Amino acid sequence: MVAEEHYQQAKNLINEDFSTAIESACESTADYCHRCKSENIQIFTKGKKSAFVVFMLLGFPLFFYQHGIKCNECGHFSKT
Repeated sequence: MVAEEHYQQAKNLINEDFSTAIESACESTADYCHRCKSENIQIFTKGKKSAFVVFMLLGFPLFFYQHGIKCNECGHFSKT
């Protein structure tokens, strides 16, 4: 459901191949730690525990946590 004046532009977007853009975005996600080059990493949410404690004490959530990758070897955290 697109306005008639935007029909051709919408059709071009639907038919466009975005696979190379998706592949390059996925390649930028690290499979190793940038500091020590270890492959022992995990997806991690930094600040989740403190956000929960603030929620329990104040009764409303404060969203100051960050999603990223944490190295299990050196403890380095990098945002995704």
